[in-house]
Amino acid sequence: MQKILYFDYCAFIVLCIILVIVILKGMTKGRLNKAYFYLLICAFFATYFDIAAVTFDVLYFKSPILRYGSHTLYLFMHTLSALLYVYYIICLTDTFFLFKKSKLRTISFLAPFVVLCILYVENFFSKKLFYIDDSLDYVRGQYFIVLYVLTLYYVIYGFYYLVKFRRVFDWGRFIPLLSDILFLIVALLIQYKHPNLLVEMFASAIGLIFIQMMVQRPEEIIDSDTNLNKLSLFVEDLKRSFINKKHEEIVMFNIVNYKVIRDMLGYNETKLLKRNIGAKILEVIESSKMNAEVYYADAGRYRIVMSIDNQGEDTKVLAEKINEEIKKDYIFNNMNINIIACTCIVNFPEDIDNVDDVIKFGDNIGVKEYTGEVLYATELFKKDEYNIMRDIDEILENAVNERKFKVVYQPIYSVETQKFSRAEALVRLNDEKYGNISPAVFIPVAEKNGTINKIGEIVMEEVCKFVSSEEFRDSELEYIEVNLSIMQCMNRNLVTSLMNILSKYDVKPKYINLEITETATASVQDIVYDNINKLWLKGFRFSLDDFGTGYSNIARLSQLPFSIIKFDRTLTMIGNNDKLNIIIKNLMRAFKETNAKIVVEGIEDKVTLDQFTSLGCDYIQGFYFSKPLPLDDFVSFIKEKNM
Repeated sequence: MQKILYFDYCAFIVLCIILVIVILKGMTKGRLNKAYFYLLICAFFATYFDIAAVTFDVLYFKSPILRYGSHTLYLFMHTLSALLYVYYIICLTDTFFLFKKSKLRTISFLAPFVVLCILYVENFFSKKLFYIDDSLDYVRGQYFIVLYVLTLYYVIYGFYYLVKFRRVFDWGRFIPLLSDILFLIVALLIQYKHPNLLVEMFASAIGLIFIQMMVQRPEEIIDSDTNLNKLSLFVEDLKRSFINKKHEEIVMFNIVNYKVIRDMLGYNETKLLKRNIGAKILEVIESSKMNAEVYYADAGRYRIVMSIDNQGEDTKVLAEKINEEIKKDYIFNNMNINIIACTCIVNFPEDIDNVDDVIKFGDNIGVKEYTGEVLYATELFKKDEYNIMRDIDEILENAVNERKFKVVYQPIYSVETQKFSRAEALVRLNDEKYGNISPAVFIPVAEKNGTINKIGEIVMEEVCKFVSSEEFRDSELEYIEVNLSIMQCMNRNLVTSLMNILSKYDVKPKYINLEITETATASVQDIVYDNINKLWLKGFRFSLDDFGTGYSNIARLSQLPFSIIKFDRTLTMIGNNDKLNIIIKNLMRAFKETNAKIVVEGIEDKVTLDQFTSLGCDYIQGFYFSKPLPLDDFVSFIKEKNM
């Protein structure tokens, strides 16, 4: 019965196309890509030798070497394809480390292949697998069924592995892989029952198309700028390692001055720089004869996951080599571009046991800890801080709903009257689980998720309760300062909301001074101007807070009704800096000529107090007089000090 080669021809063409795509896209690096590439190569040669063997049979070639050789090579590649398919699934599940722990697992994986290889060699003498009879026809031998049984064993092995490690796959990968296995089983049974229908390699080729499109997904896992793995794949691989309880050593590499370099070089040259750095990292790994997966996490951040074969001391050596190599100057238009690189080693999950925390930690290395040396997460990672950031949205939502925010008051000293004539209201948050959470942590998050408006209302209500009380009237305080976030200023309902709260407690606007930071004024929009002007007309006063920390636009400042300028604590560190002393003195004089009052924040000692008093500031705020106090303590403080 003549065999039909059309399916093999189609398979051969399909495999050629896939191979070209894989090579052109550079998807031959990394364990998973290599496993898929080897599987493609093996399927390609299996199809080629199948076509050759059948062609020799049809033409009745008399050469036994050609005929036995082509059939044996086809069967060998056929078996190797099954083995490599299982190996590919093992790579997908990232469980190869389990085989190093269990000899039985390794034997169960390799033994059938070894048995078949022995049978192929032995067949040249025994003719038990197949033989060429006297009529020059190809005939299956009595052991031929063993080949199908052991090939089916690998297919079932792959199926078992898929099901066992189902949790490491999303449905987009699991379904194509499962369908592929079922497709192969059907093809095996058809070809065994009907030897003239050569459908096995066609089924393999179709399966590899599905894998290429739905499992490999190059456009989703490869960064086009660097040709490295994307951050999404890094996250996916870490989650898989966590599920499999696999230890990973990660080298995190951040370009600390990436934004400066990008602004200087522009998009195209920065893209080239990123690709060169990626190539250098791969070169160092290769020259060190190590195995690792390299990922690009955007914004000049690279991640290297070491293979289990070379962890420990090898990781430290590699990290140091990369750190030194990348810090070398980059030449652009005859300029030396200095790359400030921060490198850190993370043991996962020992150092950090949560994938989200690994990502957040990696984003922030180098921001505070840059030393030029290789850093270690064991020394830097503060678990509670990252747990807070992970849960902060929920913490804020609960705090708003249950009104857990507390208001404290810091007294402000009048140089002229030598009394405490006003105070700043500051918000505090104490969580049952994490304790006191700094405003520097929760305020930026609240501004992003919108809870800042609710927090602002809670603070204003607490302040108005105090202002409407006997304690406030007895204290002879002029007003209370309340911070106003730029996000609150952009709220179209701000004026109505504040006036409703003041009306509820019968408080006049003149007793409330609203503080807006210098940084916030740098990006004001029309709605902000409208809100500030409307509130000013209602009788509210305004302060420019944290002056000296931003990049003020003088024209914008002149358009806003600030009656008070609060110098930030960073300007109090004058010391013996005569130039800074002159600048501050002249700034104060300039603001006073606009009838603005000057408050200096962050005064902590008598020397600094005397220094700024002599420069002509009007008010002093800082720990020298008092830290922020709960309401009862604040009232007692004012009574005692203003007697």
